[in-house]
Amino acid sequence: MTVNQGSSKKVVLALAIVWLGHFLVDFMIGIWPVHKTIMQLDIATVGIMSTIGVVIGEGTQLLFGSLSDGGYRRSVILGGLLATTAATGYAFTDNYYSLFLLLLMTCLGSGAFHPAAMSIVGSLPSIRKGLFFTIFASGGMAGMASSQIIYTLFHGSPLLSTVMLAVPTIILLIIVMVSRVAESQKLAIEGERRVGISAIKKFFSDTKLRYVYIMQVCNQSIFWGTVFLLPDLLSSRGYEAWISFGGGHLAFTSGCMLLMIPAGYLADKMSPQKILMAAPLVGIVLFYSILLSPTLPAFALLGLLFCLGAAVGVTSPLTIAYGNILMPGNPGVVGAILLGMAWVIAESVGIGGGGVLTRLFVDDAPAKSLAVLGSAFFFSVLSCYMVQKQQHKEVAVA
Repeated sequence: MTVNQGSSKKVVLALAIVWLGHFLVDFMIGIWPVHKTIMQLDIATVGIMSTIGVVIGEGTQLLFGSLSDGGYRRSVILGGLLATTAATGYAFTDNYYSLFLLLLMTCLGSGAFHPAAMSIVGSLPSIRKGLFFTIFASGGMAGMASSQIIYTLFHGSPLLSTVMLAVPTIILLIIVMVSRVAESQKLAIEGERRVGISAIKKFFSDTKLRYVYIMQVCNQSIFWGTVFLLPDLLSSRGYEAWISFGGGHLAFTSGCMLLMIPAGYLADKMSPQKILMAAPLVGIVLFYSILLSPTLPAFALLGLLFCLGAAVGVTSPLTIAYGNILMPGNPGVVGAILLGMAWVIAESVGIGGGGVLTRLFVDDAPAKSLAVLGSAFFFSVLSCYMVQKQQHKEVAVA
């Protein structure tokens, strides 16, 4: 029995497996930012390495998505999960070339897993696609949230090896192999729904969708820049190791995670426009409050990071929901552009750009680099305003 034909029990099993897979994949992705701070690697060099790895990894999502739809979904998921375990090997080398190869393998694994797992979610028999998508997305954010504090524990323990962090992924690999959740099916994709040049041109020919894309890029640039530079920022300001090497990251990403499912529910119930306008406005205040207050007490810092994560985290699922409202009937196209194509740019700007910017400053470089990246909040607000203005113009013409 396939997922499409399965009972509610099969749906729950499928959601559980892809949620856990997303948790483990993004757990491995989240290790890199804190590892570079623990080992005191050069931020700018690591930023460039990360950009190359991310562009290649995210850029292959279309390829792996096509392979998944072409009947190789199980193989793509298994290969993706296995490749991400390369991240557990960072601790065994300080050579930049070796580290880059491990990072590239991890990024390729992520690029393989995400489109294949999303195809499973999309094939589940339910009208609540928005809710299912945000449940799936919450698994990745939970993995990202817990990654740094757990990795730091294993990295600093004489009794634990970071390789042990690969064990849950190996167990999941076995479960996927013996279950039929990821059973490969060759899917017939109508030309209009195929992610190709014509579909991309159709998306960007719509003025409102172009602004939605800018919103996604701006907010995700801030998210990835914060994830990448937060350990350095907190460490340079003298916070305790548990805060610098995982606790601050946990607070920030927990805010993202806990608001994600309610955001998906709201997207199904109402227009996401008001939230897309309000979230970055709140984010601006929280973001610069943290950057301009170097001596915040620990509890105040963690509270602000949690709220900042919530403000930044609601944007991604809501822009996707809004994109589907503006371009109905083409969820694959909207997802590929607002996830894959947007994140390639956002991670390059947030991680690569944020890392290179630190070279321009002598003192408090991580904070000043983030302050520059924070200008993306203003462009996000402006883009949301332009969407509303375009809608009013279309109503007036009609």
